[in-house]
Amino acid sequence: MLDNLPMELVQNITTWLHRTQDLAECMVVCRPWLRLFMLALYDNITLYGPPAFQKFIECLKLSSAHSIHTHHRHLVIRCLSLQDSNLTPAHLLYLAKACSRLEHLTIDGRAQWRSFTDDGNSNNWWPSLKSASLYTTSLAPALMTASAAHLTHLALRVMYDQALLMRVFNTLASTPNLQSFIIDECLVSTTALDRIHTTCPVLITLTVVHASLTSFSLDDKGLEIADSPAPLPSMPLAQPALQHLYLQEIDFTHQDGPAHWMRYLACETKLRCLTWWPKSHLVDAPPPNQPSTLFFLSTARQLERLEFYNVTLPRGLYEAFSTLPLTHLGVNHSLALVSSTNHHSLHHVTLWWNALELPSLYLTHLPRHLASLHLSGRTVSNVTFDLQGILTQCPRLATLHLDFGAIVTSSADPTNHPSRRMPHHPLSKLTLEEVQLPYTLVIVLARCRQLAHLVMIDCVWSPDDSAHQRVDGLAKDDPPPQVMRLDLPCHFHSLTISGLRFTSNPLLRAKTMAIHEHQRYPHQTHWYYFSHHATFLTYTTVHTHKFKLPVHAIKYHASPRQETPSRSWKVPVELQALRQLPRTPFDRDPPCAGFLLLTCLAVDRLCLENQNII
Repeated sequence: MLDNLPMELVQNITTWLHRTQDLAECMVVCRPWLRLFMLALYDNITLYGPPAFQKFIECLKLSSAHSIHTHHRHLVIRCLSLQDSNLTPAHLLYLAKACSRLEHLTIDGRAQWRSFTDDGNSNNWWPSLKSASLYTTSLAPALMTASAAHLTHLALRVMYDQALLMRVFNTLASTPNLQSFIIDECLVSTTALDRIHTTCPVLITLTVVHASLTSFSLDDKGLEIADSPAPLPSMPLAQPALQHLYLQEIDFTHQDGPAHWMRYLACETKLRCLTWWPKSHLVDAPPPNQPSTLFFLSTARQLERLEFYNVTLPRGLYEAFSTLPLTHLGVNHSLALVSSTNHHSLHHVTLWWNALELPSLYLTHLPRHLASLHLSGRTVSNVTFDLQGILTQCPRLATLHLDFGAIVTSSADPTNHPSRRMPHHPLSKLTLEEVQLPYTLVIVLARCRQLAHLVMIDCVWSPDDSAHQRVDGLAKDDPPPQVMRLDLPCHFHSLTISGLRFTSNPLLRAKTMAIHEHQRYPHQTHWYYFSHHATFLTYTTVHTHKFKLPVHAIKYHASPRQETPSRSWKVPVELQALRQLPRTPFDRDPPCAGFLLLTCLAVDRLCLENQNII
């Protein structure tokens, strides 16, 4: 009888299952429904560590022992990510045979093979594969040949083997639909770019990371390094399709290499984005040749995003920028020169300070019409960010990224709450990395009522005792609180927190986190505990109320204090199971292999505490 239930009722049941938090286990008794659940469970799989990968392999191999409704579950998998999975060639051959409908594959971690022998069956590998990111680059040629029909995105890591790199370039002819190509740790030449363009006519994005740029002579036998730079072709390509070129952490084998490459890039007439990031050790790299750079800018009339990092650009290049339809400009020299161009179409600015300019002078040069701003003090010390001043200077700012510095809010008085008098600000995303946070940050962010996305990575929380007492309503004569709190009254849609520390004990990471849900009645508060090395938290909205806590993600190593009338300590079931994990020989917690993922409909308030746990 259950098999004849209408589909509308089935949809109502599955919707209720996503919204409830009280249900600990669900059993499907109607076989036709099982297919609906299989699509949700096996469509996208991410595995961390060898134990999870081994259980996944065993689950697939047990298909013959299950019913007809489960032994085809491997065909449902579309996305597979293997992180630190200790993958072997035998495992790879089995996955290629079992998961034949895979579309997205990521292999990273321990699968580092020096060589891979093709047994002739690679032509049957993943015929529907669209994207692949491989740390195990030795299998790249076989995978590229097998998945040539639909492969559009390819990322190859650590391509330091020159012979393997040549095999990859020769195999690119079998991937004519490739649109995005990423390679790192390799040796790249202009002739190699010619080969890439010729074999991949629809390539749109090319990213070269940690590479040496040089000139080679290309023949049928392979790549041979020339004693001197080979003459560059006057027109290497006829109307190349490349639109995005990212050269990150690069160096040149010859002194005149930057000038040669700039002249070569002048042939990329359809280029829209260029990132030029030479390697340097906290000092500026040699600047690109100005005549060749000006020639490139004169031909790249469609350029919209331009980034020059770790180089000092002359004023003449800034003047040339104003003639381009740039919307995104990234430099690490002078914000005053950026603002002097008076570029009305510029909406995104990235600035890395160097020793040539004091960071305190940036505020008056910020364009008021900016929509996105990234300020970085990674190359200097004692950088401060006036968050209140930035929000006032840029009233249209929607995205703000600050890293390697300290936030100062001298204009924010906790007693008077200036955020109540300041106008509302439309900031929607804030990213803080290696930033020291003052207590007045809470007051400044109160004017950002649309702040929905917050990212804090390795930040240090430095609460002020007097401000803490006044804002929390404590009398000045009361003893200082034993709990340092970071309480943000914002309605977040996505939240990522990693490695939050407190100045009272910089070596101790945040141990507790509270999620307050305001859309449920009665209002509920959930507390979660972390050990000192497992404080990476990610909160993402997926339009459900369900909390997901992977067992491999967090380690619970202590019990909370005795319950108090003002707070209800609710420990999730998954954390109770983690108590049974064995400890290491040095009496330490097991290492953290992932992150804590919380998913729910909405969060009314975020509260982080540094509280002692018995």
